[in-house]
Amino acid sequence: PVVNEAGEILGANFDSTVLTQRNAYGYDVRVNRSVIVTTGAVTAALRDVYGMERLVEELGVE
Repeated sequence: PVVNEAGEILGANFDSTVLTQRNAYGYDVRVNRSVIVTTGAVTAALRDVYGMERLVEELGVE
């Protein structure tokens, strides 16, 4: 998950390199990569692209 300093979930990191695991110690722009999708993007896709309004409601998204 991608979490801000307030502990709120912002999205999910769904693609990264094995070298990204060392980000706990420092970020190296030459080798690290993280692709993040926000919760808003997932909600928009479910609702507007796939027409899954019922699932969005079930997930508790407003």
